[in-house]
Amino acid sequence: MTSNNRFVTSRRDFRARAHSNPLNDAEFLVPQDPRCFDWSPFIPGIGTTSRIDYVDLGCGYGGLLLELSKVFPDKFMLGLEIRDRVASYCTTKVEELRRLYPGEYRNIGFLRTNCMKFLPFYFPKASVDKFFIGFPDPHFKKKKHRQRLVSLRFLSEAAYCLQPGGMIYIVTDVEELFEWMNLKFSRHPLFSAMDKDQVEQQDILISYLLNHTDEAQRVQRRGPNTKYWNVYRRLQ
Repeated sequence: MTSNNRFVTSRRDFRARAHSNPLNDAEFLVPQDPRCFDWSPFIPGIGTTSRIDYVDLGCGYGGLLLELSKVFPDKFMLGLEIRDRVASYCTTKVEELRRLYPGEYRNIGFLRTNCMKFLPFYFPKASVDKFFIGFPDPHFKKKKHRQRLVSLRFLSEAAYCLQPGGMIYIVTDVEELFEWMNLKFSRHPLFSAMDKDQVEQQDILISYLLNHTDEAQRVQRRGPNTKYWNVYRRLQ
C-alpha cells in the first residue's frame, strides 16, 4: 500500500557504485534516427512529434527533474544516467509519483545511456534548449581525466544538439574539475560564457541546480557549502 505521504520506492533497494567507467562497452537503447524516435513510453505527455526541451546529463537519482517538472509543466525533460540501478530507481520513482498524483510528472522521463558516446543519437540537430551537468564524476586521477564528461568532442556533439542560443549549465563542488570544464568551454568556438550576475537575476533554473539536486543537498549537509557554477550559451 502507498499513500500520498509514504512511498514504496526507496534508494536502499537501488544501491549502486558511485562511479561508472563511461569508456566501457555496454548495451543501451540507442535510436536509429532521433528525428522519428517515440519518447512517449518514457515521457507520457510528449506525444510522437514533440521535442525534448531540457536534458539532465548524468541525472543521478533524478531529484532535479522531479522538481522542475512542477515548475515547468509545459517543458519536456529527460534525465540520462549511465548506472543501471540508479536509472531503474528514477524510472520506478516517477512511475510511482504518476500513480499517486494523476496527471502530474508526465512531462519528464529517465533513460539509461552513455552521454559521452551517444548524445547525437537521441536528439536531432538544434533541438534541445538546455543541458544540465550537475556535479559530474570528477575522476580525480590524471590517468582517468579522459573519462570526464566535458571534453572538446563532447562539446561539439552538445553544440550539434543545442538550438542556437541554447545553454549548458555546469555545477560542481570540485574546484579543479570546474577549472577543467571552463578550459574546455573556452577552447570551443561554439560556446560563450554568460554573465553570472545576469543569470542569477533572470534565470531561476540556476537556483534549482545549486539547491535542489540530490548532490547539491549532499554538499550542503557535508559543509562547507562551496559550489562552483557557470552557464554557457551556444553561439549562432
